[in-house]
Amino acid sequence: MFTKLTSNFRLGNNFNKFAFRGFKSKLGFKEQSSSQKLGLLLTAGATAGMAYLMWQSRSHSADMTRRLISSGSRVSTDISLKRTRDTLVYFSGSLVATSAMVAGMLRSPAILRASSNWMLVLVSLPVSFFCMYKMHTTPNTPDNNLARHLYWLGLNASVGFSLVPLIYMSELLVVRDAFLLTSGVFGGLGMVAYNSRDDAFLGMSGILGAGLGGIAVIGLANMFLQSNALFNIWLYAGLALFTGMVLYDLKEIQNKAKRLPNFDPMTQSIGIYLDFINIFVRILMILQNRKNK
Repeated sequence: MFTKLTSNFRLGNNFNKFAFRGFKSKLGFKEQSSSQKLGLLLTAGATAGMAYLMWQSRSHSADMTRRLISSGSRVSTDISLKRTRDTLVYFSGSLVATSAMVAGMLRSPAILRASSNWMLVLVSLPVSFFCMYKMHTTPNTPDNNLARHLYWLGLNASVGFSLVPLIYMSELLVVRDAFLLTSGVFGGLGMVAYNSRDDAFLGMSGILGAGLGGIAVIGLANMFLQSNALFNIWLYAGLALFTGMVLYDLKEIQNKAKRLPNFDPMTQSIGIYLDFINIFVRILMILQNRKNK
């Protein structure tokens, strides 16, 4: 349940960028009306509450991982390496599938017209949550192999649909640079995580959980408030947050691959896939903003 909850918040962060149409943020503050001030106060309260809940959830997950590490149970090195490779294959496959789907969607005028803020919230988010739920709850057996891969492709398609407006508004060279930068960041963090001790980054769990909940609430709230200050928090604090999430999630995959009796590389790849998308989105927005200045 915790894995699904965390994935949902990461996915929600991916869609929150469309609260900022045009994404040309400028640092600074505008005078707020009374309703906007009230909205900001309510957002602060909701952010604090969600941050606390996610802190508790993440801390509980870290405790479970510590118990798994201390249990001493391990699979063979060959099995562990195969599990890790399979997870990275699904992760890479998701990026390739998402890229191909976005390229196809950009050629469709109907999809470009449909990719509005509310279509993303009312259609893409529910479809994505449903696909993730089914991927987690459908037994990983040969009989269910086709269905689970269809849910996996459904998630990739939904995330791809969410990226269409941002990619459409960005220059191709900037998109390329953002992807290369994200890949470099991800690769470097992956090397750090792979060569770290098993209990590394577990102390970050509560902070990451609180940040994830807070960023999700801020992004959703700013769909209505349109605050430059909240946008900058969502953008820059979110970038720092998801770099930390990459370290934590990659290490967690490695620990589970070494120790769990049953390991599902498809569902394990969801977290790092969404981490990559969230980092890519923020780097792209930063680069495009600088290009427009």
